[in-house]
Amino acid sequence: GCLALLARQLWPLLLVAMFAVQNFKGIRERLASRGDETILRDLQDNYPKWLAAKDGDAMIRAGTQARASAKTTQLHAYATEVAAMGQCLSGDARSALATLRTMPQGYAAGPSVLLFVLEAAHEYAGAKQVLYDMLVTDEMPELRAKLAEIEEKEKQFALGRMVLSDPKAPELDSVAFDAARTVADAE
Repeated sequence: GCLALLARQLWPLLLVAMFAVQNFKGIRERLASRGDETILRDLQDNYPKWLAAKDGDAMIRAGTQARASAKTTQLHAYATEVAAMGQCLSGDARSALATLRTMPQGYAAGPSVLLFVLEAAHEYAGAKQVLYDMLVTDEMPELRAKLAEIEEKEKQFALGRMVLSDPKAPELDSVAFDAARTVADAE
């Protein structure tokens, strides 16, 4: 930089200044994020264990603590997913959906987490869209089967809403009764 300045070469001087600013930002960011890698690794290591044990409370606790202490958006985003999945496993799918909406800008929940939460919250249109998006990149028979399952659940949920909203509903058959009970339980 000094040689470029002495030789009155503006372009090399500008490049040196840009590199210095980038390096300074990188070092500052790296120092600020110290500790986040350990927390992120712990969350990633424990996630499958929590899922297998269906321990939503532990996921909520760990995700909330990690979100509060996160210095990087990457940790904040992953901790948000963990907390949302924990809320869903604990039976509060609506709160899980609200939590996922607080993802940091530029981040989105993983498709499997989003699909799980949307399905649990009875947001079948959103769940179908996630599956359609997944089918664009990967035409797996399992995804087609899941799509058919979601469409059937959507029909049952619509039937349940219709039955509950009609005060003059005729005598319910077992399918309509089960659908109405599912809607009533969800709301």
